[in-house]
Amino acid sequence: LKTNSIADHFGATAVQNEAAGTIVCGSHGEVANDRSLREQFDFRSNEEQVTSSAVMDNQRHVVWYEQGLWADDQFRQRMAFALSEMITVVPQNIDAETYTEVYAKYYDIFVNNAFGNYGDIMKLVSYSPLMAEHLTYIKSKGHNYVYRTEDRRDSRPDENYAREIMQLFTIGLYVLNEDGTQVIDSTTGKPKETYTNEDIESFARAWTGFDRQAVRGNYEERRGGSTDNKIDPMQVIAAYRDPFPKADLAGGFLGDRYLRCVDLPSQSFLKKGAVYTLRGASPLSEYRTDPSYFELDNAEKFVLDSNSTLYQLLHNVGQYQLNVELDEDIVCFETECNVDTVRMVKVDDVYYEFKEIPCVQMAFYDNGKQIRAKENKDLGSMCANPNLAHASEACCREERYQEVRQAKKETGVTYFYEGERTKYNTARDRCVNAGKDLCMFEYTNVSPVNDWWKKGFSWTNKDCEIMVKVNSEGYIAVVHDADNSYRNQINQYGIPAEV
Repeated sequence: LKTNSIADHFGATAVQNEAAGTIVCGSHGEVANDRSLREQFDFRSNEEQVTSSAVMDNQRHVVWYEQGLWADDQFRQRMAFALSEMITVVPQNIDAETYTEVYAKYYDIFVNNAFGNYGDIMKLVSYSPLMAEHLTYIKSKGHNYVYRTEDRRDSRPDENYAREIMQLFTIGLYVLNEDGTQVIDSTTGKPKETYTNEDIESFARAWTGFDRQAVRGNYEERRGGSTDNKIDPMQVIAAYRDPFPKADLAGGFLGDRYLRCVDLPSQSFLKKGAVYTLRGASPLSEYRTDPSYFELDNAEKFVLDSNSTLYQLLHNVGQYQLNVELDEDIVCFETECNVDTVRMVKVDDVYYEFKEIPCVQMAFYDNGKQIRAKENKDLGSMCANPNLAHASEACCREERYQEVRQAKKETGVTYFYEGERTKYNTARDRCVNAGKDLCMFEYTNVSPVNDWWKKGFSWTNKDCEIMVKVNSEGYIAVVHDADNSYRNQINQYGIPAEV
């Protein structure tokens, strides 16, 4: 946690941090320079170039030879070399031919895990921006995103990595017996294949959403102002992800062994295993996409009381930890008892982000309820699972037209922080306690400050259903059969508002 006092100590006072500080991270395994060693590490930039491309291209080879020939852990080095020959990236396919550090970081995956679990290696490789660039799944987007943002263009996600991770890196082309011989399909008399083109198409949808992390300091980059962070594990952009179920190779679906989200314990943010990650002075989520306005002073923050057990665990007498995991269930305190979940929590001047345990949201569910965008009075709604925290409240009574026109959200009464989401019953209870109910509203109005970014999806009292549309090839689309919008209009593509 970099604070002003630390910056002052090292003379870095040109740009002051906020008092709470900034999280500063380096690369995994990074060590300080040793000036007693005779070799130097060189790099190029667009500000100054002192070394030729040929020398720069050779530098990473020299580093590798030095380790491969003279390192004390020769068995580890040879195992790493064998793994690197199997799980390859090609510099010619990557816009980083004269780099050294990015390739050393990739090779370290095999060095660090030479005697570990192959599944761990594949996870690290799959999150590597070099692999994503080499096998072209970086920024691969789901059809739903492209359809919405590119004028209904039909598209399919990149299939390159979905194919190669099976064919080259893991299960291969054919099913094998215990002795390594091929299993013969009794109906065809030919070797039994491990996967089909349909499997590739399904898994390609699982590799959508991967993109590089934001740039940072203290790593090799030759272009000033570049947005290409080629060294840190990639992030997943939620909007790019294909959200639909994906079949596996065993007749089930990816995620079958995970807990269903509806089965999570109530207020899971206070339960054993809940994880919080330090974000320093920033109130913005890194696991979700929040408006930058959430940083403003008039944005409602979820501030923990100093008497709260959660506060005391995160505060840790001022010795903030990067990650905190609850080792037992804890009791809620005051406002904590009123919310279904949290996103960012404020502990004095720093923020922690709650990370929900991995779970599966089912594509189909019963007793759906409609949710509506902030002021989407013309073009309908969508369906949501009332047992999950998918939307917030919008309080109004159907018999009062002015309330239908302007459903109310009241800070500190019906909602407690920006971006809060609740389950359906929680939203309705809050409205009933405020003397109102839920309804099919036209607009929402936030009190005391009615800014647009304080609004989001809100629950209505209308039922809805999830339906399936099947085309001639057997592919399906999920259709939300929601109730008519207030004006029941048809959009520019001729689609009724209720669909």
